[in-house]
Amino acid sequence: MARLCASVAFSLQMILYTGIVLYAPSLAISAVTGIDTVLSVLSIGVVCTFYSTIGGMKAVLFTDVFQVGGSWLEFLSNFSRRKKRNEFWWWSVSFLNYVSQFLSRVSSCSLPSTS
Repeated sequence: MARLCASVAFSLQMILYTGIVLYAPSLAISAVTGIDTVLSVLSIGVVCTFYSTIGGMKAVLFTDVFQVGGSWLEFLSNFSRRKKRNEFWWWSVSFLNYVSQFLSRVSSCSLPSTS
C-alpha cells in the first residue's frame, strides 16, 4: 500500500511539474509573439521531446557546456566594463548571478546510479 501511495504521489508531482514547466515559457512566448498559449505549449513540448530523444543526454550536456561558456563570457565582459557608481551593489548582484548559474549547472549534471 505504501508503494502504491508513493507512486501515485510521484506521478501527480511529475504531472504538475511538467505542466508548470510547459506553461510558464508558453506564457512568455504568447505575450511576445501573440501565438495562442495552447499552440505554444504543444510546440514547446514537441521541440523539447524531439531534442531530448534525438540527442539524449549528450545533447543536453553539450547545451550546458555552451551555457556555462556564455556565463563566463558574460561575467568577463561585465568585469571589463564596470562603473564606479554603485560598484558594491553591481559586484554583489553579478557575483550572485554567476554563482546561481554555476550551481544550477552543477546540480543538473548528475551521473546515473549503478545499482
